Amino acid sequence: MRLTVSAATLTLLTCLVAPLSAGDAADLDFFETEIRPLLVQNCYECHSQKATKVQGGLLLDSRAGWMQGGRSGIVVIPGEPERSLLIQAVRYEHDRVKMPPRKKLSERAVEQFVKWVRLGAPDPRDGASALLPERNALAKAGGRDFWAFRPPLRHTPPRVDDPAWPRTDMDRFVLEKMQQSALTPVADADAGALLRRVTFDLTGLPPSVEAIADFERDLSASAFEQVVDRLLASPRFGERWGRHWLDVVRYADSLGSTTNVLLQQAWRYRDYVIRSFNHDKPYDQFVREQIAGDLLPAATHAEREEKQLATGFLALSVVNLAQPDPTVYNWEVIAEQLDTMGRAFLGLTLGCARCHDHKFAPIPTSDYYALGGILESSEVFAGYDQLRVKNPYIYLRNDRLVALGGAREQKHLEELTATLKGFDDEIIRLNQIKTDFQAGLDVPDFDREKTDAEINENTKRWKDLNREFEKVHVLAMGVRDRPSAGNARLRVQGLAHNLGPEVPRGFLQILDPPGEPYPKIDATESGRRQLAEWLTRRQNPLIARVLVNRIWHHLFGRGLVRTVDNFGPSGERPSHPELLDYLAVDFMENGWSVKRVIREILLSRVYQLSTAHHPGNYQRDPQNLFLWRMAPRRLEVEAVRDAILSVSGNLESRPPAPLPATDSNDLGRGEGYWAEQFRSGYRTVYVPVLRRLLPPMFEVFDFAPPEEVTGARDVTTVPTQALFLMNSPFVSAQAQAAAKRLLLRETDGPRRARRVFLETVGRRPTDSEIERTTRYLRTAVAGGLTELDAWKDVYHAQFSCAGFLYRS
Repeated sequence: MRLTVSAATLTLLTCLVAPLSAGDAADLDFFETEIRPLLVQNCYECHSQKATKVQGGLLLDSRAGWMQGGRSGIVVIPGEPERSLLIQAVRYEHDRVKMPPRKKLSERAVEQFVKWVRLGAPDPRDGASALLPERNALAKAGGRDFWAFRPPLRHTPPRVDDPAWPRTDMDRFVLEKMQQSALTPVADADAGALLRRVTFDLTGLPPSVEAIADFERDLSASAFEQVVDRLLASPRFGERWGRHWLDVVRYADSLGSTTNVLLQQAWRYRDYVIRSFNHDKPYDQFVREQIAGDLLPAATHAEREEKQLATGFLALSVVNLAQPDPTVYNWEVIAEQLDTMGRAFLGLTLGCARCHDHKFAPIPTSDYYALGGILESSEVFAGYDQLRVKNPYIYLRNDRLVALGGAREQKHLEELTATLKGFDDEIIRLNQIKTDFQAGLDVPDFDREKTDAEINENTKRWKDLNREFEKVHVLAMGVRDRPSAGNARLRVQGLAHNLGPEVPRGFLQILDPPGEPYPKIDATESGRRQLAEWLTRRQNPLIARVLVNRIWHHLFGRGLVRTVDNFGPSGERPSHPELLDYLAVDFMENGWSVKRVIREILLSRVYQLSTAHHPGNYQRDPQNLFLWRMAPRRLEVEAVRDAILSVSGNLESRPPAPLPATDSNDLGRGEGYWAEQFRSGYRTVYVPVLRRLLPPMFEVFDFAPPEEVTGARDVTTVPTQALFLMNSPFVSAQAQAAAKRLLLRETDGPRRARRVFLETVGRRPTDSEIERTTRYLRTAVAGGLTELDAWKDVYHAQFSCAGFLYRS
C-alpha cells in the first residue's frame, strides 16, 4: 500500500522538525492543554494502541496514527477543518461517522478541535501512545542544565568599543550584542516623541499640552529623569501597570463558561492590584499575598483585609457550573489555578503535566499532583459554586455593626450564617430527593410539583436573605484553608475518578537545588503558606526572571524572552541572557521594587532611541532582536480609549462605583453591564470585563481574552479598526466635546490647529499640515458646516490617524 502525503501534511512535518518559534510553542502548548486531554478522555478507549480493539483501524494516540488515517480515509487535513473527517464526526455532521458515539462533545470541545486543525494540527507525539510514560522527567530537555532552571548570575557589564554611548550598565549588554552583529544604534528620539512614549508607557495616557511645553523649556540634564519620577508617582501608573497584571491572571467580572454568572466582588481584587502597583509593593510580597494572603501575619484589620483580597487571584477560574460531579468540578478548578499560577509566576506550562509527564519541561505528573494537593486542601469562595449559587463570599467586616463591638458583630454574623445554611441544606435535601426519584429509587409519597415549589420557595428566601447580607457586610472573593488538609491522589490520564497513588504535598523538584529540603508542610495546613514562601525564595531561578522579562516586554513591545509566559524548553531562548540575569539579580537585591526596575530601564539609552529606519541594520537584523532602534507599536485598546477621553476633557480621574448586583444566574447577552460605563468617562481599566460579552472596541483592538493567561497580547492592524473609529458614536461624541473645548481656548485657525496636533499626536504640526487643516475648515464652513462641526471632523480624523494610534 502506498501512502499519499498531502502538501499540507508535508508542511506540518516541516514545521514539527524546525526550531520552535513563539507561535509554534503556543500551538504545541494549545495541543497539550486542550486537545490531548480531549483525546485521552473521549477517543483513546477505541483509538489507541492500548484499546482492546482499535475501531475503524484509526489510531489517535500518536501523530503518525491520525496522519495515516483509518479505514474511512485520512481524518485530519491540517489547516482545513471543514474538509477533515474528524471535525465532521465530532460535529455529528457526517452521514455515517459520529464521534464519540455515545454522546456528542460539548460545543466548546468541538470548537477546540476546529481551532487545532485550523492551526495546522500541531502535535508533538512521536511513535506509539504512552499515557503515563515511565521515565525520569528531570533528565529530559537537559534537566537542571537548561538555562531557565539555573540560578541567575550577576554578570559583569561587558567592555564595549564605544564607551561614550552607554548611559547605564544595561546599555553595555545591548551594545555588545549590536557590535557582535555589526549593527549601529540609531539616533536618540527627539524630546516630543520621548515624552509621549514614556507618558503612555507609564500611565497609558498622552502628555498634556502643558507637560509638553514644560519639558521643552527644561534644558537641564535631569529633565527626563524628573518626568519619569513624576509619572511613576502618579496614581495613573497603577491603573496602567495593574491592567498588565490583570491580563496575566485572566481577570474578569463574570464567570463565562456555560453559565455567565456576574462576579460581583471581583472588582475588589482588581483594585487591590492597582493599589499594589501604585504603592510599589515588593513583588515577592505581592506574590505571597495572592497565594496565601489569608495565612500571613497582619498588624491591623485593614492589612488583614488587604491580604485576604489578594487571594482573589485563586478565585478567578473559568469553570463549568453545570458540571454535576463534585470531584470533576473540584479538579477543573484546581487545573485552572495551577495553569495560571505556573504561567504567571514561573513561566511554565504546568497544565501539560496533568495527564502525563510534561512532554517538554522536566515536570513529572507527580509534581503536578503534589501542588494539586495543596489547592485541594483549600476552599474557593467566588460567589458561585457547582450547579447553583452557594457559599458566596468571604466575610471581611460589617461597617454598620463594627461600632457595637466584636462580640455582638460576631454573634450577628453567626446567626445570619446559620439561617442561610439552613435554607441551603434544605435545598440540597430536596434536590437529592428529586435526583433519587429520577434515578428510579424508591421515594415514598414523592410529589414533583410540590417538591419543585418547595425548592423555589427556599431558593427565593435564600436569595432575599443573601441580598440583605451583602448590603450589610463587606465581602470578597478568595480562598481559605479547608477544616482538614491532606495529600491528593494522582489522577491517571488526568481523569478525576481514575485514582493512582497518593502524592505528598510539595513543589516542583526541578526548581530546587539538589539536596535542598522543601519547606515543611504540617499535616494541619493546606501548604499554601509554604508554597508562597517556596515561590518567592531567592533560589528560585524563574520568579524574578519572568517578572523583569514582562516589564521589558511592556516597554519594548517584546520580551528578552519573546514567549513571556513560557520559559520552558518549548519556549524561545533569551536574546540577551546576561542582561536578563543582570536585571533579575538587581531586582531581587534591591527590594523586589517594580518601579525601580522600570525607572532603570527608562533611563537607559536603548529605551530612548528613536524609531528611525536603518537599511543596513534592517538587512542584518530585520526583527530588531538586538534593539538597534525602538520599535513603534500600536497602542492597546485601553490607551486608545483613554487618550480619546483625555483629549475630549471627559476623562474621570476617580474609579466608578461597583457593578450593580443581579439575581440572574446567567447574564445572557448582558451588554448593559458594560455599556453604561463604556460610554462614561471612567478609565478603561474600570470598564466591566464580561467573558463572552466584550465591548466591540475591545474585540477590534485585541483586548486580552479574559479566559486565558495573556502576557503578550496580539497586535494587529486591520481595516475594521479604522471602520470602528470612523463609525463609533462614542468616538464621535468625544470629538465633538474636544472641539467645544478647543473653540473656548483658542481664537484663530492656526493656533487651534497647533493645539489639535499637540493634544492628539504630541507634536507641533508642520506648515503644510496647518495649511491643509485651515483650508479644510474654510471649505467645510463654506459648504454649510458649523465651525464646531468642522473642528469636530478634524478631531475625528486625528483619532483615526497612525500618529494617534501608534506610540513611537
